[in-house]
Amino acid sequence: MIAKNQVKYYFIPLLFSFSTLIGKSQLKADFNADQVSGCAPLLVNFTDSSTGNPTQWEWNLGNGTTSFLKNPSVTYFNPGQYTIKLVVKNATGADSLIKTQYITVNAIPTVEFEGGPLAGCFPLKVQFNDLSNPGSGIINLWQWDFGDGTIGTDQNPSHTYKNSGNFNVTLQVRNSLGCIKTMVKPSYVKVGAGVTANFSNDSSNNCKPPAIINFKNLSTAGPDILTYKWDFGDGSTSTQANPSHNYTTPGRFTVQLITTSSSGCTNTIIKNKAVQIGSVIASFSGNSSVCANAPLSLSSTSFPVPKSVLWKFGDGDTSTSVNPVKVFVKPGVYTVTLITFLGNCVDSVTKNITVISKPTSSFTSNLAGCADHSVSFINTTPNAVNYFWDFGDSTTNSTSTSKNPVHLYDSAGNYTVTLISTNANGCGDTLKQNIYIQLPQVKIITPRDSACAPIMKKFNAVINSPADSVVSYLWDFGDGTTSTETSPTHNFNTGVYNIKLISRSSKSHF
Repeated sequence: MIAKNQVKYYFIPLLFSFSTLIGKSQLKADFNADQVSGCAPLLVNFTDSSTGNPTQWEWNLGNGTTSFLKNPSVTYFNPGQYTIKLVVKNATGADSLIKTQYITVNAIPTVEFEGGPLAGCFPLKVQFNDLSNPGSGIINLWQWDFGDGTIGTDQNPSHTYKNSGNFNVTLQVRNSLGCIKTMVKPSYVKVGAGVTANFSNDSSNNCKPPAIINFKNLSTAGPDILTYKWDFGDGSTSTQANPSHNYTTPGRFTVQLITTSSSGCTNTIIKNKAVQIGSVIASFSGNSSVCANAPLSLSSTSFPVPKSVLWKFGDGDTSTSVNPVKVFVKPGVYTVTLITFLGNCVDSVTKNITVISKPTSSFTSNLAGCADHSVSFINTTPNAVNYFWDFGDSTTNSTSTSKNPVHLYDSAGNYTVTLISTNANGCGDTLKQNIYIQLPQVKIITPRDSACAPIMKKFNAVINSPADSVVSYLWDFGDGTTSTETSPTHNFNTGVYNIKLISRSSKSHF
């Protein structure tokens, strides 16, 4: 009995222990991270994914940081690659996992830039130069904010500031790994108010010295205080805002004003011939003779330059153009007057212009002919000394300068003959006439072209020769016999005969 009870006693605990070991899984370390690469500073959240129900965790995060949390977080500030180790434990044992170079931290760019000039008056053009270090990778994006509402994306941009003020300049760069860094330089560019110099003056034209001219300053520079330096063009100067100056000698004077603002900005305006002292002297240039219906160019050479002019051409026409072009229709002598106005100063000058008649081109010719026909042209132009002919057939000898030329046309057609005649004064006229050159048209008429032999045939010819008359005929009857009669009769024997007629005009055309 005792032995049986002992066996039963030990048997039950053994079964219980075996059951306990079967219900537990093996401990195995594992983990992951929400990101394994990025730009410094890089925040990484680790998650334990170990199996076997660990109850203790020990992390070595690769940057000298140790954590005993189940799911730790750490920020990597320095670029590099980090190896992570996790040790997990429970009552039954321990396990570990090492992930070599598991986390990669990329270096961010180091931003730096320079610019110049950094101070001045608007408009101020500043050249900016990027001096940034890319860190990891290379820089592939630049974003500039110039502080006046404009941006730029060039690496080394230039920018013009058009308003006064102190401007912050910002540069943001991004490298090829996506790392971004920004730098702001407060009040980096200082732009002062610009100056626009300007002035007006009264009584700019005076007929004789001395003359007092009043000047009014019209310069602007925002809120800045301005100073002035005037140069009146006669050796005199002034620093007054609105000076008056007495000109004691005649002439045309260039006035200069230099305006400077309290910010150090300067602008200059120069007005040429702003003041004119002395009477205007009227004068003009142009040819003293011209052909009728040809343009005549006239130019005012008055001194000083007048404010306005009036031309009178002597034929009732007038002009207010400084340099008019006039066409006189009729020959004759015309009195041309130029009147100049400068302030209350008036002057005039008069010259005679001779208008020469031009020749009237004319010619005659035997205006029609046959091909290979020499056409004689008779020039009937009066008072001409030079001639130019164009015969209109584009041959090598299609022009002539003879008075009465003869020209040979070698083909039929319509031709335009042009004659330009010029007189001793160089006045010319042009005339165009058409001539028609054609071959004579010949037609043989016979009552019947077939019959029984022997047969007597009478022949007639219809000849259209517009250039001249027909003076001779030569008939060839095709059987060895010929005739020179106008309308011959010929006896034919049996056969087929080709009839040929050669006619000659009074000018030897066939």
